[in-house]
Amino acid sequence: YVRVAGVDATNRSLNFDPKTPPVYNVVMKNARFYLVNALSELDSDGEYYVDRAEQVLYFQPPGGKLAATDSVVLSNLTTVISATGGVGVHLEGLQVQFGSGMNVEW
Repeated sequence: YVRVAGVDATNRSLNFDPKTPPVYNVVMKNARFYLVNALSELDSDGEYYVDRAEQVLYFQPPGGKLAATDSVVLSNLTTVISATGGVGVHLEGLQVQFGSGMNVEW
């Protein structure tokens, strides 16, 4: 990813953060791009924005709103269960979810 350091509205251009240069240090003219983690682009079900400075999560739920019985789960775990080097470990009937990586690491 290439971080945007700023937007120049007068000439409709993006200023890139030099700490995250584009591949081969070139952005091709008329190249396609998409934004990641931009509050202004939060307009579709399932999208979210993380404001790290304020520690706030903005979330557009499926269907536009949550019912009283719905729950939202936020996990920053890449691995939920780690059994690296384990011997004789047997898991049965266990549902593991919400990890951002492999969930179970053997």
